[in-house]
Amino acid sequence: MKQLFTLFLIFFLGTYLFSQTGKSEFKSVYISKIPKPIAPANLVLTEISFNDSKGNNNNILDADETAEIRFTLSNKGKGDAYALVMEIEELNSISGIQYSRLQNCDNLPAGKSKTITVPLSASMKLASDKANFKMFIKEGNGFDADPFFVAFNTQKFKNPQMVVADDRFTNKEGEGKIKLGQTVNLKIIVQNKGQGIATDINVNFKNPDNVYPGNESSYYFKSLEPNESKIINYEFFANKQYRSTEIPIQIIVTESYGKYGENKTLKVSLDQTLSKTQYIEIDALKDKEVIISQVSLLSDVDKNIPENSQKNTNRYALIIGNEDYSSYQKDLTSESNVDFARNDAKIFKDYCEKTLGIPTENITYRPDATSGIMDQSISRFNKLIKNSDGKIEVIFYYAGHGYPDDKTQDAYLVPVDVNASDFQRAIKLNEVYQKLSEFPCQRITIFLDACFSGGARNQPLMAARAIKIKPKEGLLKGNMVVFAASSGEQISLPFKEKQHGMFTYFLLKKIQESKGEVNYKDLSDYISRQVSFESVNKNNKEQNPQIRLSDDIGSDWEKWKMN
Repeated sequence: MKQLFTLFLIFFLGTYLFSQTGKSEFKSVYISKIPKPIAPANLVLTEISFNDSKGNNNNILDADETAEIRFTLSNKGKGDAYALVMEIEELNSISGIQYSRLQNCDNLPAGKSKTITVPLSASMKLASDKANFKMFIKEGNGFDADPFFVAFNTQKFKNPQMVVADDRFTNKEGEGKIKLGQTVNLKIIVQNKGQGIATDINVNFKNPDNVYPGNESSYYFKSLEPNESKIINYEFFANKQYRSTEIPIQIIVTESYGKYGENKTLKVSLDQTLSKTQYIEIDALKDKEVIISQVSLLSDVDKNIPENSQKNTNRYALIIGNEDYSSYQKDLTSESNVDFARNDAKIFKDYCEKTLGIPTENITYRPDATSGIMDQSISRFNKLIKNSDGKIEVIFYYAGHGYPDDKTQDAYLVPVDVNASDFQRAIKLNEVYQKLSEFPCQRITIFLDACFSGGARNQPLMAARAIKIKPKEGLLKGNMVVFAASSGEQISLPFKEKQHGMFTYFLLKKIQESKGEVNYKDLSDYISRQVSFESVNKNNKEQNPQIRLSDDIGSDWEKWKMN
């Protein structure tokens, strides 16, 4: 009777302690009789563990998480164990942990084992600390197990923070101003900039009247780790009854807690000139050390372009970016396009205008140029030089496909409407050199982000080519310097995470860092060093830029400056 009274006393105290501490209630079981032992029980605990697999699974009890302490209880004695009760004593009091201080574990026959679990839960008010528990297994006849200790870390609440980290409006129909009735693309990055995991993320787009979604307007993500990001392409169009001069698009980002999202409105003006939409996805950024990165839809060289207030009216630029070959040739797929070539040319144009001081009217910019447009543009510059009395300076930039003639090994620039199997309307590189140097010119600088070996950034124009060709270099005359992206039989490769050609990215990077105050020798050394290393590092292929000089200029070119 004394043992039975002691057991009921434990039950009573457990209920009383719950009312004082806020721990979960112990549910007692009435025991009418505890059999007398016929042999001693021997209780042994093994395989003691802390488990939070249903939560963050990081072996830490996090705020707003459930977990459990688990162990195996074995009776290695010859007698049965009766009326087992587990009692928990918390050695250091940490607010925010809920558990039962007492737990009925029933009987355990001799030679048998059972798994005991102690459920734990943490509130949002949990503190960061280390929890220490002393645990007892008491047996009705006094054959108690030796006490054991369990310690585990606790982690205070870390909130997520969902934001629209970057956005960009582009024109689906092509580069230019928005037109009513045509589709506009809004690309955004949603990022978790908090330290906690975001779950049940919803991203909803809302349009004003007379503006309609062109694809899905609601997006769902199950979870985003800290610093993880996702890219969303949202399309919309306005009808002819839309009257405002700008289109506001509301973006509502929510998550499971309902208070760590963002409500943001982005606006695009109908007078704004947009780039053509490119569906090139960026890998989402994810860092296990939870260092929050600055993600962007634009490369670092596409932003913060240095501005020069002084204009050089004697400087002219012809800029060509040939990317979209498949739209002009039915037998080609998008794999034959030159990724980022249009962006290469567009951003180089911005640097020419803002940093190098070339007046807008002196810049000829030709994205996705056909054979006729390329020929006309080069001929126009030939006439400009002819009629300038040698006083103007010319910059020629080309990004796109290059190709060698199988028989002559002559190098060609390939317009978007010309197939590599037919060079009759392609632009021979040596003729470009000849036309630009036919008449005296103060300076001619040529940048070629193309290769002429038969390779390509993606799939070459003739995918069946078995070998690459070392093209002829062509003859340079006058005050001409050529910066070429690669050498010999190499391929000019992309820098995908920067959304540029590898050569163009480092060309722009040096101009950006120096604000244009860089001489040609330092520019050449920088591009060669950076491209050679990063090409192997990022693409696992060698790409060694080269610089070619006319015999007429000697070493004077080294001191020439971009600005």
